[in-house]
Amino acid sequence: MGNGKITVKACEGVEEGKLLSALLISAASRSRKLCRLGETERSCQQRGAGREVRISAEKVPGTVLPKIRPVFGRDAPFGAEAAETASLEEQLQGWGEVILMTDKVLRWERAWFPLALMSVVSFSFLMIYYLDPSVLSGVSCFVMFLCLADYLVPALAPRIFGSNKWTTEQQQRFHEICSNLVKSRRRIVGWWKRLFTLKEEKPKMYFMTMIFSLAVVAWIGQQVHNLFLTYLIVSFLLLFPGLNQHGIITKYVGMAKREINKLLKHKEKKNE
Repeated sequence: MGNGKITVKACEGVEEGKLLSALLISAASRSRKLCRLGETERSCQQRGAGREVRISAEKVPGTVLPKIRPVFGRDAPFGAEAAETASLEEQLQGWGEVILMTDKVLRWERAWFPLALMSVVSFSFLMIYYLDPSVLSGVSCFVMFLCLADYLVPALAPRIFGSNKWTTEQQQRFHEICSNLVKSRRRIVGWWKRLFTLKEEKPKMYFMTMIFSLAVVAWIGQQVHNLFLTYLIVSFLLLFPGLNQHGIITKYVGMAKREINKLLKHKEKKNE
């Protein structure tokens, strides 16, 4: 990998290629963040199926050694999910610092982050309301902004945040974010497949459910202004990680469950 020398030591019966696909792809995805240490050996141990597997990266004098993300745990993923996570890390390698900063804001690591987040969202929607662009203009400007960000962020992020400040904790958090994104995508695909399974197995229930759900959404859209409804949806999606992180959602969901249980018990007593 680069000028570094990667050696793999595996016990009998363990496929080296399978292990490399889960570990070394991630190292390649972060190869621009190099570790400028002396001659060292980094190893990752994975115990599974009664066998011990050891991967080590040895630095050749006069070269730099890419970081290798260790995978720990008895159930460390080596299948399709791990491959998707490694591939996503490689695709987002230029956005690492920005993703971590966004993650801190969305999880409200500081008390003023929610206020700043809602201020930015409110200002953006106020500008849209004031300018009142057409659908075509709005879509064009949004895509143009994405193109500029895709071009500028990977080039400017290392200069702003510093490419040599990438720590093990940051790498681990970046891996967790990519893993959560992969799991969310798999969950959405699973829901989509279950919907089509319902269509095949119970077409009447599928038809009634879809008609009722779409009718409710259409009624809500008719009652609330489109831009205001979009503002509420975007605000909720951006606040959801912080609400979940601080246990606010769990708190109010628990309160709602208790109230529902009280009502059900009260009805049961009346019926008796």
